[in-house]
Amino acid sequence: MSTNLIRDVYAIDLGNGFSKRCFNGKAIVDPAVFAIPTSYYGTDNKKTININDTRDIYIGNDAFESGYLVENAIGEEDIKRYDSTEYKELLLGFMGKDLKQDTVIQLLILGLPVKHFKAKREELQESYGNKKFMVTAKGKQIVIEVKKCIVIPQPLGTYMYLESSKDFDTKTSKTLVIDGGSGTLDVTEMKGQEVLSTDGSNLGMNEPYEAIAVVLESKYNGLEINVNHVPDILLNGLRFAGSNIQVNDMKEIVAILDMHFKRVVNRVISKYKSFNKFDNVVWTGGMALSHSNRINAMNQPNFMILKDGQTANVKGYYEFGRGLVQSGSKSSVRTK
Repeated sequence: MSTNLIRDVYAIDLGNGFSKRCFNGKAIVDPAVFAIPTSYYGTDNKKTININDTRDIYIGNDAFESGYLVENAIGEEDIKRYDSTEYKELLLGFMGKDLKQDTVIQLLILGLPVKHFKAKREELQESYGNKKFMVTAKGKQIVIEVKKCIVIPQPLGTYMYLESSKDFDTKTSKTLVIDGGSGTLDVTEMKGQEVLSTDGSNLGMNEPYEAIAVVLESKYNGLEINVNHVPDILLNGLRFAGSNIQVNDMKEIVAILDMHFKRVVNRVISKYKSFNKFDNVVWTGGMALSHSNRINAMNQPNFMILKDGQTANVKGYYEFGRGLVQSGSKSSVRTK
């Protein structure tokens, strides 16, 4: 008889573009996409996911490799995403792929944008805390038991990450966190751990990435690009017809990114008037990487770009959870 694996903390940041997880001190990133088999002929069931014996789906990179239609799960702008079948399938499906065997999770940490936090916190904690889930992953049926689920606002993840990195005194600093994901731009004003104000919009990276995909597909005949592939293409080049093509300095692509960054800066300035009143302005999320040259070109001494901005939040969630487990205390997060 097998013994359940016990994990003290498992943290997940399930975004519109990517799923970031952290457990056992390591972070993992996958595209937050799925594909539904339209025929079981030739289907590799060892790569499908099934939650509580419902439907088989492919998730993450397996969805891209399946040959079936790939779909982005849900839009971050719609608060109903957390009630959808796809949200639950991706959340538990990635947990199953990561854990691989019957597991007891002492503390599951989920993060939410501040604008969704108050409305959905209790509902998600009840939906996933003190529950058992059956997940079939890689052809193996496993049971995941979650003892407790805690939901925290996303900026707190960045705060905990910065606190653990000792980059500055988070307890007294006035900080502006600019978190650009695939679907949304979330800006949070903080003093220490306290959230003073927030601003959310749909100025995430999907808009320029979609425009870039159109440019590349029109330029290279026969090319098909999913928006989730664009960040890697900008960073590592485009694989096409046996060649690797550097595209990030193409005139059309530079213009698309320049215009998007200008809109982001204008949005922040319209809300907060000036960057100079903050001790630190922290750029994080996938946007920080895609716009790093533009951010640096502004020459603001209080600017900070998180090198691992895509996983900073989930690493912060994990540190937050570890602190709770070690202290045995209840969570306490404050938002105004």
